[in-house]
Amino acid sequence: MVRQRVLEIYVQRFPHQALTPLSDALLDASASIRQYARYYLEQMGEGGFLKRYRELAEGGETRILQAGLRGLGDIGEPRDAQLILPHLASPSSKTRRLALRALGHVAPAVHREHFLAALEDEIPSNSRMAADIVSEDLDDSSLGRLLNVYIHTRHHHTRAVVLQIFDNLEFWSRLEYLLRAATASHDHHPHPELNERIAGYLTHWASRVNYVYTTPSASQRESVEASLGAVSADFPSGLVGVIREILERKG
Repeated sequence: MVRQRVLEIYVQRFPHQALTPLSDALLDASASIRQYARYYLEQMGEGGFLKRYRELAEGGETRILQAGLRGLGDIGEPRDAQLILPHLASPSSKTRRLALRALGHVAPAVHREHFLAALEDEIPSNSRMAADIVSEDLDDSSLGRLLNVYIHTRHHHTRAVVLQIFDNLEFWSRLEYLLRAATASHDHHPHPELNERIAGYLTHWASRVNYVYTTPSASQRESVEASLGAVSADFPSGLVGVIREILERKG
């Protein structure tokens, strides 16, 4: 990277002139450049990076507060969440995305509801970032909320990222929630593309059965069978038959 090479030249050949370009690099859009700058500034006895990022993130020009949010996303602490939260409602999609990243670094579990809400961001890349954070810490309550988001969102891309989250669950939970999403699509939002997407996920799910040595719980089996009864006409009969056969074999 050219910018990093320039910094390396300053550090290695002109260390007495390196302070200013390294300080400027703390606000670079590249995470690796920011990390490089912090490392060499620390070697030079400089510090106060977090204080600077906090001051920048408090407000002011959009470009400056975005630099502050990037820094908090690198080295912020849990108490910085209160500084970050207001930016989730910014009219700037880039600011919202940087705030999501920063909050995901400082306090992902505490602010789970904010990430679930951000799944419905009108910008697909922001929704995907929220999904990545949500996926790192899922429990039954979160899965229920995700299904609720899937049912009620007005954004097609939000349903797509929720399906991706479901497709990354453990084997039997994956089947259960993909089929519950299919039932929701059938009842609330019939959409051929969503059915095709779910069918693709289910086909891949079935292909992995020989690598799985667990069985579904009673509640999972009940949920799957109920969903299959509701949506069997929406999918190829061969796929539905394969799922039923797997349930019988793993019973």
